[in-house]
Amino acid sequence: MTIKSNEYFLRIISIQLEDRVDAFNVAEVREKIYTLIDGGAYRLVIDLTRVTFLDSMSMSILVSSMKRAHAAGGSLKLVWPESQDLQRTIRLAKFDVVFQIYDTVDEAVNSY
Repeated sequence: MTIKSNEYFLRIISIQLEDRVDAFNVAEVREKIYTLIDGGAYRLVIDLTRVTFLDSMSMSILVSSMKRAHAAGGSLKLVWPESQDLQRTIRLAKFDVVFQIYDTVDEAVNSY
């Protein structure tokens, strides 16, 4: 009789963003996310809890990062911002349809 055992680990990375994410700092955000995905961390949680503003460029980076993660066999999930105005913007942009969005980082991580 042969018995084989395999141990698997899910590598999940959460990234917490704060304040404004806009044209002035979105390149840094993109570089961080892309570096993680290219390094094999393609199960990502982007924590928007403390984000107060997302411009169109930063929202575009979230979409392209999700596509990049999907191409690597993973996914990218979001955590709702505290800001009601930003939540409204996210809903108007239909991000709540495109992304899986959770109330907390723990919920998002546990969904993997």
